[in-house]
Amino acid sequence: METKSHVDPEKLARLNINQSFEYRDVVSDDFPFSQHAEDGALFKREVEAGAYDNVVVSDPGAAHIKYKRI
Repeated sequence: METKSHVDPEKLARLNINQSFEYRDVVSDDFPFSQHAEDGALFKREVEAGAYDNVVVSDPGAAHIKYKRI
């Protein structure tokens, strides 16, 4: 079975179109903070691979990776 990031689909759906966000804004509330870095990297790979048709990396060079809902 393929591992998936722990993004809360309801949090993602509540974002406005063209709204920028960070992984921490959409991660499930019950997911341990100590695992956010690893899971955030997984989410980035998922976005770059097209797993989310409504999310893009908006500023790949930023200190904290920003995404945008499209």
